Amino acid sequence: MAVLKNVNTGKRTILFCHHTIGRDQSNRCIIEKQNISRSHAIIHWENGMWHLTDVSSNGTFVNENHIRHERVKLNKNDLISFSGDNTNLCELINVDQPRSFLRPFNGLEDNIELPDGIVFWEDQSVKTIYRDAIQNFLYDDGEIIRYVKTGETFLINQIEYEFIENEYLEDTKSYLYLIQNLYLELVLSCDEEDIHAQIHLNDLTFDLGYRAYNQLLLQLVKIKQKDKIDGLADEQRGWIKCKDLGEILSKEVLKDVDDYYINNLIYRLRKHVLELHPYGNVFANIIERKNGKLRFGFDTAVIRKEELYMEE
Repeated sequence: MAVLKNVNTGKRTILFCHHTIGRDQSNRCIIEKQNISRSHAIIHWENGMWHLTDVSSNGTFVNENHIRHERVKLNKNDLISFSGDNTNLCELINVDQPRSFLRPFNGLEDNIELPDGIVFWEDQSVKTIYRDAIQNFLYDDGEIIRYVKTGETFLINQIEYEFIENEYLEDTKSYLYLIQNLYLELVLSCDEEDIHAQIHLNDLTFDLGYRAYNQLLLQLVKIKQKDKIDGLADEQRGWIKCKDLGEILSKEVLKDVDDYYINNLIYRLRKHVLELHPYGNVFANIIERKNGKLRFGFDTAVIRKEELYMEE
């Protein structure tokens, strides 16, 4: 995210896609000085770069160059003055593209940038904020999945955050076309004790390695495949209560499995897939949850053992 730093006070301001500066209270950045116009300047993101447009009476200085009713490109470390003196001199210390983020209410913690999403614990349950394939932000609390709106609050590690949407529409590309070519491959060892997982997307392969949550994926895939064979409708396939899934997993891992154990696997899995840039958000629904039930979220999976294939 781009950041404008006041050279004198050290105050840092995150730039929004369309960031207005001026004396009027409606501006995103308010400077209450007489030589500042009510609407003085606009800093905005366009075509992969930040620009400044002066709309003031007295003009704006960029690196001591006086501009008036002009638009200029901005670069990292540019110095900007909106009043012609150094009292509000600012330095552009970051020129990254605008991102939605979580802002802490206490003002002490760092903002949490959300390029794809975040998974966290709250009330002994796994919560996830992530983008869907058409780049809307969703919130999954294990019971329902709903859209996230600016101003909503979330408790993360006992710290309250506010969700701030800060996206440039032309930068938010839909990935719907990718979903039809997405599938999970699970490769079982001969004794079925080791499971290797990979996500395939067109010509790309994303390795999930040998992880404990692969056993969870395997059982969910089998349940969904069986439901398909039994003729269940798409929206009904694969759903299982956590308690029932725990009983199945207990037999496989040879220890008692409870809801916390399953939630921990889901947490680790989602954390891993969200880090698989640039398509982590497309993979976030690898496990779907609602009303205390869960299922494998992709449409297609392949289980392979000694060159035998079972396809969804």
